[in-house]
Amino acid sequence: MRRKTSLVILAAVAACIALAFVSKRERETLANSSAVAEDLAVLAQSLDAPLEGLGLAWLPDSALALKPIAANIGPDGGWLSAGRDGPYYALRRLDADAGEHSSTSSWTFTVQRGGGAEPKATHVTLPVDRKISMDAFIDHAMTVYARRLTKEPEVLANHFLRVEFAFRFRDRQAARALLADSVARAPQLSEPRIALALVDAADARTDGLRDLEHWAATAPSYRRRTDVALTHWMLHHTDEAIAAMREAMTLPLTAEKLQNLNASARAMPIAEMALAQRRYEATHDIAARLEEGEPDAYTRERFAHDWRALRAAALYHQGDHAAAVALVADGLVESDPFYRRGDDARPKLALAIRSNDSDAVEAWKPNGNADIIGTLFSGVNLVQRLGLPRPE
Repeated sequence: MRRKTSLVILAAVAACIALAFVSKRERETLANSSAVAEDLAVLAQSLDAPLEGLGLAWLPDSALALKPIAANIGPDGGWLSAGRDGPYYALRRLDADAGEHSSTSSWTFTVQRGGGAEPKATHVTLPVDRKISMDAFIDHAMTVYARRLTKEPEVLANHFLRVEFAFRFRDRQAARALLADSVARAPQLSEPRIALALVDAADARTDGLRDLEHWAATAPSYRRRTDVALTHWMLHHTDEAIAAMREAMTLPLTAEKLQNLNASARAMPIAEMALAQRRYEATHDIAARLEEGEPDAYTRERFAHDWRALRAAALYHQGDHAAAVALVADGLVESDPFYRRGDDARPKLALAIRSNDSDAVEAWKPNGNADIIGTLFSGVNLVQRLGLPRPE
């Protein structure tokens, strides 16, 4: 009985502490609501269109202090979310239809917590001409990005979110300067170097590509040589991509620190490019090396059908029909139903090879379901940003 009473008392104390903590947090939130509401309202009426993403570095410091994980702010207001268990903040312009002759704007900022708690609202009135200059807006965001980069220089998003921001609000040269800064800040990362090479190539310059080649040659590894191969792949340099891939295959396939693509994912685009360009020997060699040598057991299992399909297609094109048929004996159908997909291209290749349908084999394309570019550049489609043709 005494033990049960102690547990009840402890539970009550814990509840009081939790309540006190929540109350303190709510008091702090409410105390800051006026400043946050005003800062967000000024930002909102400075924008021409809703803005979201980009790491939220464009939010004012008072809003960033709320630790939002998502936000959308535009001329008529918007919202911030601190996650499933955090508060939800809503900004709304009350006089959106007041017309262009109004000299002030009215806003309400609402803090909504879970558990059916009553929303807390703060009202703000501003002169309509109170806005943030574009220079101040950009400088603030860049300061936030730089702060994050200094704290975590090995996090790719800290590099590429600010590059994406520069593409949207500055220009290509500003983005290039940021990439050069990223290379200097984090020389161990390859992705900023690859991006810099692409930017230079889009401007008919070779500086970035030469630097990448030199960097890869100073300490040869599978990762560095495939970095070069993937860069040439994105630039549609077939010979150079295959040559770099062949060099990479002579090196251990073990993953390095900070390598964000496994061995097979790095090789697959080059093998598929070789097939599309009728470089069948290269296609087969890459597929055979990775099918056998992929160091990660799970990845080796998941890529097995893809590599075998590429080998079969290459052998068929080289005239070895019997060997190609042997490789597709199982119809290239996944044994595990979980991994089967209705649009799987591999069974179609098996059928074409078995029936000796050369036109169908010629027209066949692999599944191509990996977003290599997005993975390399932390979700930023740099190829599209630069106006480069998308690689096959």
